[in-house]
Amino acid sequence: MKKGGSTDKLCELLVKKYRTFTVPGSRMELDGHFRLGFGGEQEELIQGLKQLGKALKEIYS
Repeated sequence: MKKGGSTDKLCELLVKKYRTFTVPGSRMELDGHFRLGFGGEQEELIQGLKQLGKALKEIYS
């Protein structure tokens, strides 16, 4: 994350509001980062990235 700091709040918002799962960097000793995994269908990835965009705007706008 350009602004640094924890991504815990972002990851929590993603799972609770947007039903999109990521792993905050604090769980890997990498604050300011998060893990985004993907596999499966292309449409799932596209939808997940859209949800990520919404969450980032909500938190950082």
